[in-house]
Amino acid sequence: MPVPSGLRVDGIAELADLDLWLALTEPGLSRLNMMASQEGHANPAQRRIAGRMRLGGFARYESGARLGVAALTVPPGLARSDRPLEVAVHAYGPGGAALAGHLAKRAAVWDGLGRPGADSLGLAAYPAGTRPGALEGRMIICRPNTVLVAGWATPV
Repeated sequence: MPVPSGLRVDGIAELADLDLWLALTEPGLSRLNMMASQEGHANPAQRRIAGRMRLGGFARYESGARLGVAALTVPPGLARSDRPLEVAVHAYGPGGAALAGHLAKRAAVWDGLGRPGADSLGLAAYPAGTRPGALEGRMIICRPNTVLVAGWATPV
């Protein structure tokens, strides 16, 4: 059963901004991508899952061996519509309902922050071993030769 977020977006691009914001700001989430469906190599089961999770989804493992998977969705057939799309979060797995409810609440936070998206995302790269300052609200990605810091400016 989908969990309504109470939000409407103007299209898939704005939904993708919410998806990006959740991926970068929610600790403990793993990002799921459904690449095989786009390459034509997916088997029927993979295509069925990818059809339900058009932007991919999120997974979170909770104590007690509860895996939850959730995906942002809009009503089928309306993705190419000119009218605002109602966002819901679909849940999968034993921990899916709790995760979907949490992400639906976080969508309201994203809305309250002015819907930050890819166009306002800041990205800085530093040499490996660097300890950049002022990292509150930022995601740090450490690679062998680089430290990447991604995030949005904090509203005043």
